[in-house]
Amino acid sequence: MLRTKLLLFRAKALANGNKTPRTTQRYGEAKHFGIIFSIEDKPKSDIISRFAQQLKSDGKQVSVLSYLPRKKENPDYVFDFFTKSDISLWGHFTSEEVLSFAEQRFDYLLYIDHVPNPVFENFLAISKAKCRVGKFRENHDRFFEMMITTHKEGNTKELIDEMYRYIKVLG
Repeated sequence: MLRTKLLLFRAKALANGNKTPRTTQRYGEAKHFGIIFSIEDKPKSDIISRFAQQLKSDGKQVSVLSYLPRKKENPDYVFDFFTKSDISLWGHFTSEEVLSFAEQRFDYLLYIDHVPNPVFENFLAISKAKCRVGKFRENHDRFFEMMITTHKEGNTKELIDEMYRYIKVLG
């Protein structure tokens, strides 16, 4: 509970201090995509895996990083992941892999979770991505340049389809 409050406080402060230039880019010109998500179950991981393959078939370079929450199991170890042990008590990421991922200048960084996760809000706040895309949430515009609304709550496929549709509209 305390750790969650610290993460939320830190994320807001970091987001306000992050001066990375943000921009959207035409889909045809975008080359590097990042995908981040919390591991929940095998069906979600499978949907994200298919989406990553779709982006690759469009000629995009795709990197994926997932967060494995406590009491969850990684269904297939397809993606790089980090855990709570990779975050200090004060909310600093201690994993070089996570820090390196956050430093990448993705053309688009897609956050594919339905429920806000303070761990990823902290991550989004330090990200150097040019355009961060996620599900629409009130008062979360400091973390995203583009937010997507879905009709079916909790439907990962619909969220991904809408993200893909809107990003492709740009180019």
